Amino acid sequence: TSTTDAAVVSQATGTLTVVNSGVTVALSPVSGTPGTLFEVTVTNTGTGQTADTFDVALGGELGAFTFLPNPPVVTLAPGASQNLPVLFESELILFPGDLNLIAVATSQANPSVQANAIATVTILASQGVDGAVDPEERILAVPGAADFIFVIQNTGNTEDAYTASITGTSGPITGTLDGLDNQPIQTIDTFRLPGHATAALTLNTTISAIGEGTVTVAVTSQNDPDVTVTSTARVEVPNQTPVADAGPDQSLRRSEERRGGEE
Repeated sequence: TSTTDAAVVSQATGTLTVVNSGVTVALSPVSGTPGTLFEVTVTNTGTGQTADTFDVALGGELGAFTFLPNPPVVTLAPGASQNLPVLFESELILFPGDLNLIAVATSQANPSVQANAIATVTILASQGVDGAVDPEERILAVPGAADFIFVIQNTGNTEDAYTASITGTSGPITGTLDGLDNQPIQTIDTFRLPGHATAALTLNTTISAIGEGTVTVAVTSQNDPDVTVTSTARVEVPNQTPVADAGPDQSLRRSEERRGGEE
């Protein structure tokens, strides 16, 4: 009915279904980091006399990086609650910032009975580096050149600048890195990697004699010298067993002399 003209009236009909089941969800604490112990609390708020079973799921920006104990299902009597711990994946490929985590509980008996809660998870900035030469070892038949790839990963979630250097050799071997201009050098002064990114450096070695030689390469963050990784390439030229050359085959004939009078 219009508030200014009582003659203006309209009406509609509909159906309101009242159910005796209900659920609430709490996610605590409401903020933290991946190292924080988050818990989902599911409460059966139904007014009936029977228990209800609820499916519990995680979603939001962190849904793909978190999980609940298996199976994520709770059966609760009216008024009862249950806590479920939120578990984070061991390796989070995430960048710094605030991300939301959503917990949802849905009644199996009546999927329209549903509740959710949200928390904010702060991803802190981190630095790290890992890497190794590939392959670790090359075996040559004769002295000569052997190349390796040094695969480097920025395991942090922020961009970093690095220095790569040949830090040592052993045995009859020399080594160089391909610089950013593809020229052979001992040290690459600066190269940068975004968070979680990977790069590959070429290590060239030459072994000059039979035996074993190693070349060690280090990659170190320019922002934190404790963020570093080293790897060693090994080249071996085994000692060959000498092969004796006896010359062409020879036939030997035994001769016998017969003495006179002897038969």
